[in-house]
Formats: sequence, C-alpha cells, structure tokens
Amino acid sequence: MANLAASLPITRPLSDLRTQLNDVYAQAAGSQEPVVPTENGIASYMLMDSDAYALVALA
Repeated sequence: MANLAASLPITRPLSDLRTQLNDVYAQAAGSQEPVVPTENGIASYMLMDSDAYALVALA
C-alpha cells in the first residue's frame, strides 16, 4: 500500500495558491516532489522546488 501512495502526485486546489501560498510552497520544498494545483479536479500547473528541479534536470 505504501508504494501506491508514493506514486500519486501531491494535488492541491488552485484556490490554495491564493489563500495558502506559504503552505503550498512549504509542501513543495519539504517533500521535494511536484505539487499539482487542480482546477475543477483537472491538473492546471505543476509547482516544484528549484533544488528538486535541478536534480531532475541533471538526471
């Protein structure tokens, strides 16, 4: 069951970018995983910590 959770993206409602931006930022930085804001249940963007992106881009 842990493997299933690891493969699911971190999703947040798009409204969280307006109301809880610091929390969204902290989640992206702390998890080193992309955070996917959704609008009406559909992915609209992908946010990723710049250090995590650098690791992915160099791989």
